[in-house]
Amino acid sequence: MEKEKKLTFAPQLQELRRSRGLTRAQLTNSIGEKQETVSGWERGKEAPGVVTIVKLSDALQVSINYLSNNCFIQI
Repeated sequence: MEKEKKLTFAPQLQELRRSRGLTRAQLTNSIGEKQETVSGWERGKEAPGVVTIVKLSDALQVSINYLSNNCFIQI
């Protein structure tokens, strides 16, 4: 049985942001974070906390379940 491939959080976040037509600056402004922080998430250097995941789901117009079920997030 072949394992289902899941995106890690970093490329998933970047793909969602771009598919929504948002620049990194627009996303950071909407969730109240610094661009450097979001850049770190998109490069896989770190992951957001639970409260920020809620903000991201709102800003990217996806459910929290979508973010947590469709990618690996290490908290």
